[in-house]
Amino acid sequence: MLFEGSGIELSHNYDTPRKKIVSITDCECLIAQTGSVVVTDKCAGSRAAFSLSDILLIYARPSQIVANMKNAIRLLKERYNQDRPSETVIISGASRSNEIDNQLVIGAQGIKQLALFLVEDE
Repeated sequence: MLFEGSGIELSHNYDTPRKKIVSITDCECLIAQTGSVVVTDKCAGSRAAFSLSDILLIYARPSQIVANMKNAIRLLKERYNQDRPSETVIISGASRSNEIDNQLVIGAQGIKQLALFLVEDE
């Protein structure tokens, strides 16, 4: 386990009173062309891990980098064939909206911060 013996308290309960939720997850791939991260419920273990988080920490390896969206979709089709994930999310940045009083709001919904830890392949 990644945090074993670290003293960091881990919880898989996303129904707790609202605090900052930090999730750490793997990703399916990284898209070089757009700087996007592809996450599914299969690699994250749960939809809540990436859909309810305020802060998302992504763990990836250089071998997970693909050139473009077409290659990312091909990779998912090959990896999962008929057993596809129930949810696939492509994260390209914080949400942006100017619907209320024409004021730009960044990160109004979804992930507020994302950190990518790119760890060398072994």
